[in-house]
Amino acid sequence: MKSFVEHSQVYRPYLYGLSVVFLGMIFYAAKTIFFIVSEKSIPWMDILTQLIVWCFMLSIILGRSCYELKDKEIVLTNKNPFRHRVVSVPYKAINGVHPFQVQLVKTVAYRYTFRMYANLDNRPIWSLIYNLPGEKKDRIARVLMKASEPFWEAFEEKVPGKIRIPQEEALHNTYRHMQKYYQKDELPK
Repeated sequence: MKSFVEHSQVYRPYLYGLSVVFLGMIFYAAKTIFFIVSEKSIPWMDILTQLIVWCFMLSIILGRSCYELKDKEIVLTNKNPFRHRVVSVPYKAINGVHPFQVQLVKTVAYRYTFRMYANLDNRPIWSLIYNLPGEKKDRIARVLMKASEPFWEAFEEKVPGKIRIPQEEALHNTYRHMQKYYQKDELPK
C-alpha cells in the first residue's frame, strides 16, 4: 500500500512580516560595520546579538515538516538548518488527536512534547497523544502538528475514531491506558 505524505506550507503574510525583520537586521549589520570601521573597536555584544537573531531567523525561514502515513505507523519529520528530528508513532499507540489548546494546568503530565510543524505554517495546531513503549504508567507523549484536510481524512482511515476528536475523549483514552498500570502496581507500604 502506498503511503500518504504531507508537507508544511508557507503562509505568505508571515514571510512578508519576517522580511521586514530581515531588512532591519541588514540595517543593524551595516550600522555595526560602520561602527567597527569608524571607531576601530569591535562591539562584541552587538555581533553576538546579531548572530543569535540571524540563526533564529534562518531556523524559522528554512524550517520544514513532513508527515508520512505508512502501513503501521506515522513518521513525523521536522528539520531546519540546526536540527533534524524524526518521530515514529505506531497507530496502535495513538490515544487520539484533538485541537491544541493552551492550558495553565495540564490535565496529563506528558513525558515529552514534540513540536513538529513549521513556524511559517498558519494552519491550526493539533495535538496527537500517544503511549510511549514500556511498562511505566507515566509514559505518555504528544506531538503538536499542522496538516491539511486530505491528510486528516487519510489519517482517519488508518486510525478510525481517534482522529480529530474532542480533547476530553482523547484524554479519556489516555486515562484508560494509564489505569491498566495503576491496577498492576502495589500500594506503597
